[in-house]
Amino acid sequence: MTRAAPPGAVAAGPLAYAACFVALVAAPLFLGGFLVLRLLDRTPPGSRAALGALGLAGVALVALLGAALRLWRAEGRRAVLATAYFALLALVALVGAEAVASLFVPGWPALGLHGLEPRAGTQAWGRAASAEGVVGFNSWGQRDRERSPRPPPGVRRIAFVGDSLLEESSAVPVSLATERALGRSDLEIVNLGVSATQPDEYYYRTRSIALPLGAEHCFLFLYEGNDLSQGDEITLPSLLGVAAVYPRESVLSLLRLRALNHVATNRLRPVVRIWGRAGELHEEEQSLALRLARSSDAEMPDVLSSLVRRADRERVARRLRRRDLAAFYAMLRQPDQGLFRSYYLYAALKSVASGGRRGEATPAYAYRWVRRTRDLCRARGVRFTLVIVPEAFQVDDRMRDLWLPLLDMRELMAPERAACEELAKTCRGDGMDVVDLHGALARVPGAYLNPDGHWSASGVEAVARVLAGHLGASGSPAS
Repeated sequence: MTRAAPPGAVAAGPLAYAACFVALVAAPLFLGGFLVLRLLDRTPPGSRAALGALGLAGVALVALLGAALRLWRAEGRRAVLATAYFALLALVALVGAEAVASLFVPGWPALGLHGLEPRAGTQAWGRAASAEGVVGFNSWGQRDRERSPRPPPGVRRIAFVGDSLLEESSAVPVSLATERALGRSDLEIVNLGVSATQPDEYYYRTRSIALPLGAEHCFLFLYEGNDLSQGDEITLPSLLGVAAVYPRESVLSLLRLRALNHVATNRLRPVVRIWGRAGELHEEEQSLALRLARSSDAEMPDVLSSLVRRADRERVARRLRRRDLAAFYAMLRQPDQGLFRSYYLYAALKSVASGGRRGEATPAYAYRWVRRTRDLCRARGVRFTLVIVPEAFQVDDRMRDLWLPLLDMRELMAPERAACEELAKTCRGDGMDVVDLHGALARVPGAYLNPDGHWSASGVEAVARVLAGHLGASGSPAS
């Protein structure tokens, strides 16, 4: 028989109910967050995030038990009914909030790729989808033709996963160029490239997007320029496992509350933080490009030295004035296809200021995530190929020659080249399928846009030929 409140019992105050209700929500969320961090993200049990989630779950559980016991003693079954009613209201509120939030966020899989509506991506990445011959953005926000969530009947799907090399600068992305080179109506290559992302996100994108999209073969494109040294960092933030930047999993995404998760975390997405929701970085780049275009050779040393630390500016300007940089300045004023990127320029000027090399690169971080991605694909019966993408100066003599009066950029980026060679050797030793593009791109003058650093049309064509040939010869779905 259900226990009623004892005669003369004093009713519990609102604080007891508040503590019970808050703890009722917090305890399973933080406990779930701990399990997500440990079982899905494989964070060490002693990590700050895992300990934080477990600690908060413990506090919430103790608070829940204490408040529930007090309420039971004071009000009996009234407290039980109130708690059940609150749980029902909380469930309805969550479902309603998810329905409302879904009206304002991109659908799946777009919310796990760039995290913005396709029109925002067009503004941020600067290439007009209507330009003649340029492949624009599909409904997922990707530079690709329109795709369905599942492959059409009789069509086998391949996924290209990587960073900006798969989507920026060239008129036709390498995924479509490879698809066209294969010329197979029973095969399609889906472009899952996202700028400003790292190997940990390639893994999560493969697990949460490429495989659910029905990919039978995943190509992971690893860029030797910036995909190597990240320490133990996971670049997709997680809020104690309760919410996380999708496609990293969290309690909310596992409960299919993806819109709420997106609203809570998308501002932390690396590509959004770097480019800005309205493409602020693109505007800054264009402003710098215009400033360089309007500067004379005599003015260039002062303009470029303004890009380093104030304490180094006079020294850098003196060094620039002592060198014949006319051809280099001309390249900055008239970049290939009018596309300007400043990251190489900043790296070169920083080296000129310091007179030294950058730190050594290591393949350990990249290898850990590449191996996890390979193991994931193997467990799902999906083929996996690692594509090593060379850094521009390592293979493009045209780029190196134009920058050489300022700095030997090939030498500056040599640590990345050595680390990538070690990575390729280790991965082949593990039995991975590895395609190294160094040889193919070294035979193509102008394979990279200068100073943009992404593939030119000839570079894309060279890569597409290599990948199409590999697909045709490897017993993949293309064979």
